[in-house]
Amino acid sequence: MTSPNWDEAVLRLTGGRGVDHVLEVGGDGTIQQSIRATKDGGRIASIGNLSGGFTRVRRAERGVEVTPIAVGSRQMNSDLMRAIDMHRQMPVIDSTFPFADLKRALGYMEAGKHFGKIVITF
Repeated sequence: MTSPNWDEAVLRLTGGRGVDHVLEVGGDGTIQQSIRATKDGGRIASIGNLSGGFTRVRRAERGVEVTPIAVGSRQMNSDLMRAIDMHRQMPVIDSTFPFADLKRALGYMEAGKHFGKIVITF
């Protein structure tokens, strides 16, 4: 979304209900918006937490679950890319789906029959 008040847009689009899942990448600066945009009992996956910490996460009263997803540092990513390039290693790609087929791609992943990565193209 391009709106700085994207939580309000989400609530408007969902009739005030909120969404089941939010992918939070802004950290402390956007966590409150993510919580407001999430339905009661919904889930937020926080990737990287770029700000270094959440200061006032008030979620218990609505049962919103915030799950952190750890990622490596920029240096770790650079080291990984250099090693992949040096050893000419590439990840195994099982399937590629256009974004329009996201639902089918998620079903395929959920079935657990893939070997390697599932790629979504835009």
